[in-house]
Amino acid sequence: MARNSSGSLLVVDDDRHIQMAMADYLRSLGHRTETASTCEEALSRMEEFPFEVVICDVNLPDKDGFHLLQWARDNSPETAVILLTGFGTIESAVEAIRMGAFDYLTKPVIDEELRFAERHDQAELTARHHRVEIAERHRRDRQRHRGRGLRARTVAKSRP
Repeated sequence: MARNSSGSLLVVDDDRHIQMAMADYLRSLGHRTETASTCEEALSRMEEFPFEVVICDVNLPDKDGFHLLQWARDNSPETAVILLTGFGTIESAVEAIRMGAFDYLTKPVIDEELRFAERHDQAELTARHHRVEIAERHRRDRQRHRGRGLRARTVAKSRP
C-alpha cells in the first residue's frame, strides 16, 4: 500500500470509539493522524501544529464544531475543516459550507465517504499550494521587473 507522508490530520470527536475508528482508518491510509476529544483540546493542538485537515464533530462537550471552524478560518485558513454530525440538517450543512467548511458529513461515516473526502481535500490542498506558489512567483517576477525598469530609467536620466 502506498503511504502518503504529507497528510497531517486531526480527528476531533468526544465519542472515543468513533474517534479511534476514524484515526485508525486514516493512519492505515498513511496519514499522520492525531486526536482530540474537545474543542479546546483541538484548538490547543492546532496552535502547536499546522494540520492540513481537521475532521471535527459538530456536537462537542465544551464548544461546537462551528466554533472550531471559525477559529480555523481566522487563524489557520490553509487548514481544510470537515464537520461531522449525527444530527444534520440542511440548514446546518448550508451554514457550515457558508462559513468555509470543506465538507459536511453525517454519521455514521462510511470509510468510502471518508476516503473520498480525504482525497478531495488532498487534491484541493495541492491545488491551493500550487496557486500560492504561482502567486508568489508572479509577485517575485513583478518585483524583479520593477527594479530593472527603475534602473534603466535612472541610467537614461543620468546620461548627458
